[in-house]
Amino acid sequence: MSIVSYCVLARLMYWVVFGVFHILEKATDVLLFWVKWYYPLKLLFLIWCFLPFTNGSTTVYNIIVRPFFRRHQERIDTSLAKAHESALQATGEIGRVSTDLFGQAARNVARNMFVQQLDASASPSASSAAGSASPAASSDNKKDK
Repeated sequence: MSIVSYCVLARLMYWVVFGVFHILEKATDVLLFWVKWYYPLKLLFLIWCFLPFTNGSTTVYNIIVRPFFRRHQERIDTSLAKAHESALQATGEIGRVSTDLFGQAARNVARNMFVQQLDASASPSASSAAGSASPAASSDNKKDK
């Protein structure tokens, strides 16, 4: 393994360890808040994990995180597959609802335009307005032909 790929792997292990630590910390924050010296110890732990010459994140990853993930791999994969299916169903439902709403809005706009056209053609001032607009309408008809 090259030096560059080893450094990238070490940084990836750090971020996995950091993520797991952060999730565990959020879950137990109410209890950890009362522990004396928790925040300085947390800082020292994260520095130990981050520094490349200590290999802290690699050690934590190989001793704790990797065995846990390997032991629970099937349950994790099953949960991710269920979450993926749920997300697909939710987005499909959202797409269907948004399509229905868009169709309803388009029908309302078309109906309002139709009603406005009917009202305009039924009013007596519409014929005089149509007469003044006929040269423009005839030029539009010429363009279409």
